[in-house]
Amino acid sequence: MSRTLFAVLLSSLLVLSQPAQVFAESMVGKVIFSTGNVWALDQNGDRKPLQKGSSLYRGHQVFTDAKSYLQLKMVDQGFLSLGPDSVVEIVEYQFDANNQSSNQVRIDLKQGTMRSITGVVGQTDKKRFRLNTPVAAIGIRGTDFSLFTSDSITQAQVSLGGIVMSAFGTGCQRSALGPCEGSGMAELYGHMADRYLELKQGQEHPELLDGQLKLLKDVEAILKPVEEHSSIQEADVDPLLAVQEGDSEIGDNLGDSADKQDELLDAHLEDTSNGVVENVVNEQLDLDTDSDGVLDSQDAFPNDPLETVDTDGDGVGDNADLDADGDSINDDIEEKGLLDPLLADTDGDGVDDAEERDRGTVAWLSDTDGDGVEDGVDQNPLRNDNYRVTANGETIEMAQESFQALQISQNSASYDEQTSMVTQQLTLIDADGNGRYQVQRHSDSEGSIFWGNVGQNSAFQNQYANVLADSTLMERQRQELEAAGMSGQDIEVWASRLSSGSQVLVSDGVQELGSSGGLEALKKPDENEENPRWNLIYKATPIDTLVVAAPVIDPDAEPVINPDISKFKFEINYQERLFLAKVDITDSAGTQSQVIRGAITDSGMIVGGNDEGYIRGFFVNGTQQVALIYTRYSDGDVLFSSTLLATKAPYSSSYRDDIYAARPVTFQSSGDAPVQWGRWSNFAKLDTDAITALKADREVVASNDYFALLRSAEDELALPNEGEYRFEIKNYEAIYQNSSGVEVASVLNPSLKVDFDRMTFGTHLEVSAPTLEQNVNINAQGQILENGTFSTTSESALSNSDVSGFLTNGAEEAGMIFKHELDTQRQVTGAVNWQKQ
Repeated sequence: MSRTLFAVLLSSLLVLSQPAQVFAESMVGKVIFSTGNVWALDQNGDRKPLQKGSSLYRGHQVFTDAKSYLQLKMVDQGFLSLGPDSVVEIVEYQFDANNQSSNQVRIDLKQGTMRSITGVVGQTDKKRFRLNTPVAAIGIRGTDFSLFTSDSITQAQVSLGGIVMSAFGTGCQRSALGPCEGSGMAELYGHMADRYLELKQGQEHPELLDGQLKLLKDVEAILKPVEEHSSIQEADVDPLLAVQEGDSEIGDNLGDSADKQDELLDAHLEDTSNGVVENVVNEQLDLDTDSDGVLDSQDAFPNDPLETVDTDGDGVGDNADLDADGDSINDDIEEKGLLDPLLADTDGDGVDDAEERDRGTVAWLSDTDGDGVEDGVDQNPLRNDNYRVTANGETIEMAQESFQALQISQNSASYDEQTSMVTQQLTLIDADGNGRYQVQRHSDSEGSIFWGNVGQNSAFQNQYANVLADSTLMERQRQELEAAGMSGQDIEVWASRLSSGSQVLVSDGVQELGSSGGLEALKKPDENEENPRWNLIYKATPIDTLVVAAPVIDPDAEPVINPDISKFKFEINYQERLFLAKVDITDSAGTQSQVIRGAITDSGMIVGGNDEGYIRGFFVNGTQQVALIYTRYSDGDVLFSSTLLATKAPYSSSYRDDIYAARPVTFQSSGDAPVQWGRWSNFAKLDTDAITALKADREVVASNDYFALLRSAEDELALPNEGEYRFEIKNYEAIYQNSSGVEVASVLNPSLKVDFDRMTFGTHLEVSAPTLEQNVNINAQGQILENGTFSTTSESALSNSDVSGFLTNGAEEAGMIFKHELDTQRQVTGAVNWQKQ
């Protein structure tokens, strides 16, 4: 480089260095295309018109008039495009290629239409990007998306990548960064071309709707990507670069004399060891010294063509660093699951990935227990502390602190003499007397069993302690039950049993059923002492039925009659540890019958059925009764849930060996179901013969001690090439096996996520059972093979359980089996049918 050129450049730096520094710290983008009347308001409220080349700064509000359009190129190579009558505020836009932890983007679209193409900030750290509207919070998965918003509604569709839309609330703050996770969010991906998200003011959850938004399509057609605007492909001439190319006009604007320039230049050239001038000149010229395609100003290693970024700041470039983000999990391991090798905290919940692995929370799921509180601030991140209450006829979840602050305003109790059912209801209000919430519990008149909507028993028990401590409330309850026909003695027995504690034993996800005496181990009936092969017959009576979805019939036919159990025959065979139930269901379409075979376990539980109907129950402690929940399904959805109490019929038995022989059975009633699994009807451990019998013309994808996962050997398989898919449970079976036998288990808070860009998966679910001290968390991550199968073991660095499964054609569904060993004698295991959300 010539002495004259150095002099000119150094003089430029001396004159312009301070303004240039301010400019670099505050400028966030430039206008690259505009038409019509567009302008900006700065932080002082001063208005300035915008045109091609205009600069924008943090805090600017940008406006477009009717029939006006604007496109911006941001400092991180992202693009924002505004349609007519739109207003957007650039709240924050920080970008530093060498300090990614300081990067953040926060944009408020106040009204109108906008298209966003994510830049470097969003691509490298999606948790540092947030776009808010008056109604919704928008997070990204790496994205090209379009929005329309007003004060009352926000609509969005995605061209590439994905977005997360959430309503603002306790778990989603307007001031936060990144997507809001939890039950209030919904996702949309580019492969869902004919769907869009919509959130209206006051809604708690966005809706995923079918169709395309014409308003946004019009905007997308006009606002082309920047490469398609021929007028913006002309490069603006850098004045310093012009000097290098021989443009002498730039020298006319230099403020220092030539002598002063020479003096300063000589001083710097004498100290050749520090290379100050060369480095500053390179920065201003944006050279690429090592020719690696990254400008020196953005290259952490400007002299090393093999390295450009040092994410964890340890002096080792990411390409050579085995753990680029410094989270104590090597990159090659993170890449085999859903973790980001360049982010120490993949899900942005404030807890590093390695720490989440060690304490059992999910590193790719910011709210492991699904209670609306992110793991980093949740005092119990592995336990959902929320309570379920009823408000205005709808079930809602309430945070523990808010729920425990409620006060009882009314305690009512009623008794139905025909069904011997007692119903208790507490009405709760907050400290200001606002809001009315109800929690309810049903029980039999003896206080032996109780049932109700899932999740409400814990809420009732929590508040009922206050009733027991209030003599006035207890006396009012006694008076109401006496007036309904219960005797004083019966009331005392009933109250004593339920006040001593109660435990939920079985649940179908709609209702839960429990016992005040806990679980009773199976005992040999007296009738089987002399006749061990006799089947004992129980008379079952439905005592409460909750209709979830009415049957679908011809709209021109007679009015729908809700389904009802017209007959329920229940027999058990103690010797074989099996039961047989025949259920007749009557509705508008007539009467349908179902035969269910299942197991009675040594632990005293009753379980069995298929994807059409399922029975879960237990022997009632100290009685000759069994308590059951019968659940009727249709394509994974619950049609109705019925609680039954069955009493052994005196001197009534049968002898039918053929029905009670244990056999391999499949859960799916249709052989055409894309996901199937099989097991022994009595939940015995599988052997080779049983698996062979189950296989038939299907492929055994995987098996464990109790379940074999099956799929059709001839199914076509075409999987998506990109995008992230989330799945929800369609059906499942789960058990807890211990030294006392097998118990029915429930699956809670399930999640399955598949990243087709990386061909990896992650799954999380919790398993609960009556005698488990605490829920068991199943966490697994791994890779998906070309044939759609996936598997991982508890030996993997990213998993604590053995998990295997497969995806169906188009990734519409997934099948999975899991196993988690607690010790040599205890395990939880199950099979799950997932469906795409």
